[in-house]
Amino acid sequence: MVKLGSGALALAMAALLPATALAGPNPSQAGVKTTAPPPMLPPSTPCDRYTVGVGPSLGWSFGDDQFLIAGSALLGHSCVRWLRFEPLVGLGLGGNWGSLRFGGRARVTLFLGDRERYGLSLIGGWGGKRSFPIGDFATFCKRVDLDQCWNTGTGGELGGAFEYFDFSLSAIAGFGGLPDLVLVLGYAFPVRPAVQRSP
Repeated sequence: MVKLGSGALALAMAALLPATALAGPNPSQAGVKTTAPPPMLPPSTPCDRYTVGVGPSLGWSFGDDQFLIAGSALLGHSCVRWLRFEPLVGLGLGGNWGSLRFGGRARVTLFLGDRERYGLSLIGGWGGKRSFPIGDFATFCKRVDLDQCWNTGTGGELGGAFEYFDFSLSAIAGFGGLPDLVLVLGYAFPVRPAVQRSP
């Protein structure tokens, strides 16, 4: 009876032992060093490059009722992506007049989405316009030799834009010798982008 009781007691103690005691010592407790994987960091944007976008734009000038076609460049830097400069040159046609347009603007952009998908821009700058007659009106101006048929105007510009990826819809008011209001839809091919944007 004593031997049978001792065997039953031994079986009960073995059943109550934790599994960790039977599995052997932990590798960290046995002198084996473990290395944790490095943390995953978000990709960083290099702050050492200039950014360039080049593209066309189409619009309408409400001051002199002209259809506009222009080309411009967006120049910036990856450290200050919210600030860009925009030199431009364009051609306006409407009625009896054509116009050659030129100027330079600065864009200050507030990006509203992650990875700069879209944003709102404040636009300010200076521009000029050289007007000339076209069609039958040009023939008339040459025949009577009117100096008023050719004129040049310059002035300041102030407006805003909504930007979505590389598209922009701008409304710009001109002062001085420029049209009252210009509405422009433009696209800038990212020749040298600051960041890689996903759709």
